Amino acid sequence: MVKNMSKILIVDDDESVVMELCQLLQNDAVQLNGTYSGMQALTLIFNDLPNLLVLDMVMPDLTGYEVHEILAIHPETENLKVLFLVRDPEKHSESAVRRKKNYHFIRKPFDPEEMKQKVGSILGSPGPVTAGRELPTDEISRSCRDKVTGLYLSSYLKQRFSEEVERAKKHEYPLSLITASISCSERFLTCKEGITHSLANEVAESIRLLSRVIDIPACLGDLKYTIVLPRMEKSAALVFAQKLRNSLISQTYPPALDGAIASINLGVLQVDPKKRYDGDALSAELEGTLQKARERGANQIYLQER
Repeated sequence: MVKNMSKILIVDDDESVVMELCQLLQNDAVQLNGTYSGMQALTLIFNDLPNLLVLDMVMPDLTGYEVHEILAIHPETENLKVLFLVRDPEKHSESAVRRKKNYHFIRKPFDPEEMKQKVGSILGSPGPVTAGRELPTDEISRSCRDKVTGLYLSSYLKQRFSEEVERAKKHEYPLSLITASISCSERFLTCKEGITHSLANEVAESIRLLSRVIDIPACLGDLKYTIVLPRMEKSAALVFAQKLRNSLISQTYPPALDGAIASINLGVLQVDPKKRYDGDALSAELEGTLQKARERGANQIYLQER
C-alpha cells in the first residue's frame, strides 16, 4: 500500500453510480470504499475516517444533508472534506450546507474528467488524485469523552442534546432518551472506589455494542449513564433498555467484579421537541424516571408516558 494513501468513501443509493466512481477514481494513490446507505456510511466513517466523502444528496434512509449534519456536530468528523452529488449545485451551496467549511459540489450526472479534477483539487494535489490531508489526531475526540469509559462527557451531552432537539423538530422525527443507574452490591460498597473503573468499563462496552452510530452515549459519573437516541420511538427505546439490562445482568464479569452489581435501573422517555429543555430541567426529568424505576424494585425499567 502506498504511504499516505488517500481514503475516499463514496455514498450513493444507486449502485451503478458507486461502481462508476470506484472505477473512475481508482489509482495507486487512493483507497476506495463505497456504500449505498447514509446510515452505513456513518458507521464506516466513524470506524475508519476517510480523507474525502463523496456523498449523494438524495437518499432514502438519511439524506446527504442529514449525514452532513451529523458529521458537522461530531468533533472527530466536523472537518471532514465532503463532495456532494447534487442536481442543482447553486441551490444547495446557498442554503442546505452553507455552514460547513470543507464542502464542495458537483452536478449529477457528472462529467468524468470534471469529477477527477474536482477530487484531485479537494485532496490538495495538482493531479487527479494523490495523498490527502493528514487525519485528525485523537486529541479532539478525547476532549469530549470520559477518560475511563470513552463515552461522552455530560457537558458534551447537554450541548448535543440541545442540537438533537432542534434537528428532531426540524425534520419531524422522534427523539428518545435512556438513563441508567448501576447500584453496587453491599459487600462491594467498602471497596467501591477500587472497582468503579473496571465496572464502568464493562458497562460502557455493553452500551457501545448496542448503540447505533448516530446515538450519543454519555457517562455522568458514579455509574450513571444517559443515551440520546435520535430517530427512535419510545417503544424501540424500551426494547433498547431491556437489551441493555439483560446484557448487564447475564454477562460474565472478571472474577474481581463477580457479584458487584446489585441492581440496574433504567428510565425511558420520549422528548417533546416543542418543549424547552435546560440542563437542570432535563436532569430532573431523567432522575425522576430513574426514581420511579427504583420504586418498582431491582432491575426495573420505567417508561415515562406523556
